[in-house]
Amino acid sequence: MATGRARLLELALRGLMSEREQITQEIEMVQNELRPRRAERAGQPAAPQRRKFKFSAGERRRRAERMRQYRAARRAAARSATTAPTAPAKPTASPAERQEGEPPPRS
Repeated sequence: MATGRARLLELALRGLMSEREQITQEIEMVQNELRPRRAERAGQPAAPQRRKFKFSAGERRRRAERMRQYRAARRAAARSATTAPTAPAKPTASPAERQEGEPPPRS
C-alpha cells in the first residue's frame, strides 16, 4: 500500500510540475507583450544627450555677482516706479450737485 501512495504522489507531482511550466510560459508571453520590443524602438530616434555644464568656482561667483546687481537694479526700478508722483485727481461733483444743472466735468 505504501508503494501505491508513493506512486500516486509521484504522478501528482509530475502533473503539478507540468502545470507550473505552462503557467511560467504564459507569464513570459504576457511579459513579452507588455515590454516594448527592440525592433519597435529601433525606428524611433534616440533622445539627444544633454550637455552638462560645469562651471568653475570663479565663474559661479562672477555669475552670482552679476545676478545680484541685476536684481538690485530691478528692485530699484520697481521702487522708483511706485514712488513716482502721480497727477492729482480732478475734483468731481457729487451726483446731487450735478442734478442742480451743472454739466458733468470734462476729463
